[in-house]
Amino acid sequence: MKTVILPIILAHECSCVVAEGKKLVSTCFSCTSRLPLMPKTHEDELFEKSLSVLRHQAQTRMPQFSAGGFFTIDYSMLASMIGHLTANLIIILQFLQKQ
Repeated sequence: MKTVILPIILAHECSCVVAEGKKLVSTCFSCTSRLPLMPKTHEDELFEKSLSVLRHQAQTRMPQFSAGGFFTIDYSMLASMIGHLTANLIIILQFLQKQ
């Protein structure tokens, strides 16, 4: 039973992390657009600079999980696994019917 549930949990968690990474980028853009054009204090200027660095890091280092670079681990992996499993089951059933 663990072999069935573990890939589902793994794909879900990896997809959630990737979604949070994308949400962080959009949140940074949203916060940046709300800042005044001219910072009033030095702290405002530092905050704007920090937000810009965070946004840049979040864009360039978007999280993505892969299995050694062969395929990404997300919901598409589950669909692929189910497709391959179904195809193999059909082939096995065809061989069993011939016997």
